[in-house]
Amino acid sequence: METQRWRSGLAAGVLVCLACGGAEAQVRYSVTNLGLLPNGSTAYAQGINNRGQIVGAVGQGLVVSRAFLWERGVMTEPAGTLGGPFVQAFGINNAGVIVGEATDGLNRLRPVKWVNGQMINCRRLAATPARARPSTNPATPSATPARVAGNANYRAAMWIGTSVLDLGSLAGEAGNSQANAVTDDDMAFGFSDAEQGLPAPALWGYRGIPVPLATLDTESAQVLAVNRDLVAVGSVRPIGQEDQAALFMVESQYAPLGRLTGDISSKTLAINNRNIAVGYSKRNNTTIRAVVWNLNGPGGPVDLNTLLPAGSSWQLQVATAINDRGWIAGWGLYNGSRRAFLLRPSCTADITNASGSINAGPDGFVTGEDFDLFVQAFFTGQADAYGIQVADIATAGTAQRYPDGFLTGEDFDVFVQAFFTGCP
Repeated sequence: METQRWRSGLAAGVLVCLACGGAEAQVRYSVTNLGLLPNGSTAYAQGINNRGQIVGAVGQGLVVSRAFLWERGVMTEPAGTLGGPFVQAFGINNAGVIVGEATDGLNRLRPVKWVNGQMINCRRLAATPARARPSTNPATPSATPARVAGNANYRAAMWIGTSVLDLGSLAGEAGNSQANAVTDDDMAFGFSDAEQGLPAPALWGYRGIPVPLATLDTESAQVLAVNRDLVAVGSVRPIGQEDQAALFMVESQYAPLGRLTGDISSKTLAINNRNIAVGYSKRNNTTIRAVVWNLNGPGGPVDLNTLLPAGSSWQLQVATAINDRGWIAGWGLYNGSRRAFLLRPSCTADITNASGSINAGPDGFVTGEDFDLFVQAFFTGQADAYGIQVADIATAGTAQRYPDGFLTGEDFDVFVQAFFTGCP
């Protein structure tokens, strides 16, 4: 049942991708430097939710050691350690639950999560190091797939509440496996050693039984992310070649997503529910560029560096996460220093009207507060108890298609689009 649902959903996504006559107009982005924690020198963003909260790690040099949470321009450090010097966060869901890993007093890696600001040491399958991986579907706060060790081999696992489930491998007890993504109904995606010993993309259904997604003529393949429509992306390594970004399809097939001209490899790391994927394209060890794929059209990867304002001082290297509003998190070089970044479609701003902002706290974001005030203004004609009259809605001066002095259905349509996509 789970495999059939995956095939149906993914087939629909592929048809959308292949049948579309052309890609959407290319979005341009503003870029934000997320900064550093005190005494930090490098920063890496790893995950973003639909509220715009970003998590990752800050380190000294190339040694990552401290988790961070960034929200509305402020970077903080989630509380707690397990007694060791190493903590990092991989992902955050819409409920604000953060997942990551930390070392204990014996320098052993342990999967952890933060709930309501408190660190929790998750249960393990074995006493050997475990690398926790978050849900790529941010609507599932309690189901977290992970790379954990079992029987002296890395094994995929899923946490549901306080329980941990060994998902096994395609090769049985002797095989390695890793889960990289989980859906709302506890379907996990990742990779597993197959019987022939080569890593293959795998799906684990609700009962935790691994099912191969495809038998590929490749050295290795893995699913790294999946959206709510079960469109799965990741990478494959054709025999004798480097990793290539891939969209996984039905009937033992995959679609290569391409790489930038002149590059040797690429990898897709995340996808949102609008079928926009992000990752990187690599020419060599020093030339790595963050890229975006619009799977709703036939276009290939686009270098995100070409979509920034002129003179930004950024070299975007890896895009690690994207939310449903099109905001992209990742890391790169800012004036030569390793920093984490946030990209937002350049048309995103507070919702304003002819007499001023209807946002209770203008912050440069289209947020839940904007939505509440907009709905109130739409039905009552005023934005707050002070009786501020609301006319046309404007997002960065361009959101209203038909300026007419009234708050109309067209304003509502444009606002909702801006709220969820960042662009009118």
